[in-house]
Amino acid sequence: MKPVMASIRNSKYTMTIQIQCYCSNKCIRHSVSAVVTKARHIMLVVPLLAATLIESRAQSSFNVKDYGAVGDAVKLFVNTTSNSVIVTTTSPLSSADINKTIEIFGAGSITTAPNCEDMVATITNVVNGTNVYISQTAKATLSHTFATYGHNNTPMFMSVISACGTDTNDTIIIPPGTYLLLPTNHPGTYGYSALYLTSGGIHFVGAGIANTILLSQGAWVSIAGVVWRGFLVQVQSPIVSDWPVSFANMTMDGGVPNGNTGYHGYPANPVDGSGWDGTHDAYLTSGDYAPTLTHQTLSNIAFIHWRGEILKSIDSNTNGNLQIISCVFGDGNATAINIYPALDIENCQFTNLFQIAEYYQQYSTNISYFKNNFSTNITGNSFAVNGGKGNNPPFIIQGNVFYLASGHNGIETMPADNLFIINNQFICQDYSVAFALGANGYQGTFISSNIVILDNIVVNPFIFVELGGGLSVADRQGVGYVSVGFNRLSQPNHQVTLLQTYGWTTNVHFYNNDCGSFAGGAVYIYSGISNSPYALIETNNIYYTFLLTDNGYTNPVSYGSGSRYQFIYNASLATAYVMSDFDSNRIPAGAEIYFTNSTFNLAPVPIYLKNGTAERPIVVANGQSMSVYWNGSSWTTNPSIASPVNTNAPFVPMAPTGLHYSN
Repeated sequence: MKPVMASIRNSKYTMTIQIQCYCSNKCIRHSVSAVVTKARHIMLVVPLLAATLIESRAQSSFNVKDYGAVGDAVKLFVNTTSNSVIVTTTSPLSSADINKTIEIFGAGSITTAPNCEDMVATITNVVNGTNVYISQTAKATLSHTFATYGHNNTPMFMSVISACGTDTNDTIIIPPGTYLLLPTNHPGTYGYSALYLTSGGIHFVGAGIANTILLSQGAWVSIAGVVWRGFLVQVQSPIVSDWPVSFANMTMDGGVPNGNTGYHGYPANPVDGSGWDGTHDAYLTSGDYAPTLTHQTLSNIAFIHWRGEILKSIDSNTNGNLQIISCVFGDGNATAINIYPALDIENCQFTNLFQIAEYYQQYSTNISYFKNNFSTNITGNSFAVNGGKGNNPPFIIQGNVFYLASGHNGIETMPADNLFIINNQFICQDYSVAFALGANGYQGTFISSNIVILDNIVVNPFIFVELGGGLSVADRQGVGYVSVGFNRLSQPNHQVTLLQTYGWTTNVHFYNNDCGSFAGGAVYIYSGISNSPYALIETNNIYYTFLLTDNGYTNPVSYGSGSRYQFIYNASLATAYVMSDFDSNRIPAGAEIYFTNSTFNLAPVPIYLKNGTAERPIVVANGQSMSVYWNGSSWTTNPSIASPVNTNAPFVPMAPTGLHYSN
């Protein structure tokens, strides 16, 4: 990848920036206009989904109760006896409950004794209110096990959907109630689902989060040795009629007593049903490579109690937009967001989940936004972006609050490109990494690149920015073209690593960051591989204490990472510093690195001029200084070539159209 080329016209407080990005042998041109004032932070003014005026062929309103739907589902606890059809409960039923469906957890067919599947049965009789007869014999004796009963409303809801036909703007009204919706198989398609959509032009409207509840099947059964609970909504391609679809003002409940169990093994265990269940989703898009619905909207919905990805794609579509506005995602055992359309997620809350999102950029064709959301009590890594291929539309993460789990990452890329992380707050627990670029779990065909981390507040990080990936450019798993600026670290209570590299990197620019004061310990910039990061670390960063303690390691020093920042070393006598000559074609002739030894312990600093050499080092005594120069092929103490103009210019990222920089 060749560096970004930029031409800038300066006019006091505004600049017009035109950028051309060249990738491999194919020219990809981006023409960008931006207004810049002190380059502090970015205000987004381009919405993901423009308002579209549609001349409808029909506008009708349907009420699910007119088609026989009954919102009468009840959650309760029951007792079972092995090999008996009698279930007892302290929550009385009546003869009106006969023929309703009942789910009983842990009472179904034996898998590996004493474990059983869950049971989905029919109520056949009710005696004295507390003795309930069911259509199957229980296979386990259980006390106070979770259960659900009610009318199965799937046939009624599907009748309403069929009544919409090919209309372009119909409303399906779902009055207050808890509607049990059991999944069914649709021939020729993947899986089992309750609400099955192949056409648009339908808007499902409930009576509010607390009033209208769509209750999915939480009981699991084994189908061909696989755990199945089923999907609540399935959008299946090919789409017959591509008109907008929306769901609003309701709760989508996964039907299990608790979603986030703490065990996230995938796939779900066919012995006891535990783990990450890839068959248990609230909203699924499927259908291979056929186009999906272009416009989908989810607003004012609570998604709770799910064992799989709450929103998921298993297709490979390259179009579609999904707005998710003012929703709550809670109690999930997997990711909340693992769906492919271009996203506009705003003013949502994420809590008690394993992960917020794993977003695969590969199929997106429009700008995506994750803005003004709040997350807390996330038990794994918070937000992963992968599928980068070098020319993805921008993904904007702006104005959010993230509470990070101990020992986990905030934003991670595997890989991502054209990612803008702007003006967020990250509140870290012990050993949290705020930004892990090029993290393990590689899913893509490109390096993590063109990433901007700008104007964020990071509280108590263990590592601020971590750069991973492969060990050479040939691995295609590195990190490049990253801009980290105007961020503020606060309240760290331990040693902080500002920038750590353990993979191949290039064109990393670290500037104007306030790195924070802290109680005890050190601020580190560390490279864990021989071909060091070549990061351009400006002297305009603020360090209240800036210390590198080596304790006997061999430390590579590169022109790129050594020319612009100062260290205070507390070096042990076994510490050695090696002048890196990796990627020598990128080091300009005459490049100079200046050393001053001012260690706390007055130790001498040994400097080797070549990687892998056994030659004696140059020893810089405490209080002394020296310079080394690059003569075009090796490092030397002879300044035979005049020092060049700095060629390691700051990275200028590709800005998405319509961004405005302001103070």
